[in-house]
Amino acid sequence: ARSARFAPHYPNTGFYLIRSSTRSKIFNNQLLGSYSLVLAWQSHQALVSQTLAEAHAAYGLSVQILNKELFPSGKQFHHNKPLFQRIQAGNFTPYCFHMCWTAGKDDKLKFLKQVNLWFLPPRCDISSMLKNPDTLPASCVREICPLSSTRRLLLNSSSSSSLPS
Repeated sequence: ARSARFAPHYPNTGFYLIRSSTRSKIFNNQLLGSYSLVLAWQSHQALVSQTLAEAHAAYGLSVQILNKELFPSGKQFHHNKPLFQRIQAGNFTPYCFHMCWTAGKDDKLKFLKQVNLWFLPPRCDISSMLKNPDTLPASCVREICPLSSTRRLLLNSSSSSSLPS
């Protein structure tokens, strides 16, 4: 949401990368030390937003926004139909996709399957996961966004926009 609660960077905490640096270590320590606020506010995203804004202002932590086509979210799914028509047709493959802005696991699964972004076998569908969450086979766990490839992509990407540092 573009409310003041998430300003000024509006991060999506469903998928993000933190590069190792002195500033990011301070940020992480502040974030982890404030876990009680996640419980009180019932939002990890609100805490990350506030801590990120404070770190940016206090000690110059830089923020880079991931390219919205390579790393689309549920917002793009619901508001950028041409992009998802290309994905569904197999003409474009995003690097990683996070189905936020969508209520309920059933709708998320349905939409992911519609655009060919559900990669797990049928035994790993929502009904199976809900019936046996503690006994899911290891094969239902799959790494979709490998860190080494993500790091290479981000370091070499010139299509991402940077916020002031």
